[in-house]
Amino acid sequence: MPERFPAGFRFDRYRIESEVVEGPMGRLYKAHDTNLNETIGLYVLSPGLRHPGGVQEFRIWFRHAFYKWRGRFYDYGECVGVPFVAMEHPEGP
Repeated sequence: MPERFPAGFRFDRYRIESEVVEGPMGRLYKAHDTNLNETIGLYVLSPGLRHPGGVQEFRIWFRHAFYKWRGRFYDYGECVGVPFVAMEHPEGP
């Protein structure tokens, strides 16, 4: 799997539009949810953390982050072997 995903790449029902920022556990992309027809944030786990312990840490980290942020959470899953979280797109680029 590539480390970065280009505009147009499909993660299940999510189409990547652009990379927003690299975070502590992965990259946040601006994406389009083709089912909801709206812009979302898609946080994709870093390649170095794509192992069982890293995936568990990713889940714990995101629960904590969402509790503090109080944003909308849409989906958690895996596509092409890469764990992701779909969430409300934060304000910004």
